[in-house]
Amino acid sequence: MGAYKVIGRRELEGAAPGDLLTADLDAATEAAYLAAGWVEIVPTRYEVVGPRSVLGNEPGAVFEAALDVGQRDSLIAAGHIAPAKAAKATKSSKGDSKKESK
Repeated sequence: MGAYKVIGRRELEGAAPGDLLTADLDAATEAAYLAAGWVEIVPTRYEVVGPRSVLGNEPGAVFEAALDVGQRDSLIAAGHIAPAKAAKATKSSKGDSKKESK
């Protein structure tokens, strides 16, 4: 599942211009939408789970990248990366919420 920002002038798959579109696009559809200027890929958080660095990130590192569906699916299938878990919200001693990253 990919995240895209609709940047065209018209609604696309139910998302208005400027809105976030979450969709499971195939590589050809994604490439067509990108080439037409209808969407841009929203960077997503990934964790390097394999034994080698990926895009300059060492094993265990969490990073953000705007990977196209082909890159993303290939790296995940090969066991190099996984979607990063969301940051956990914790309470400080003062009672405010803070985000805690891995």
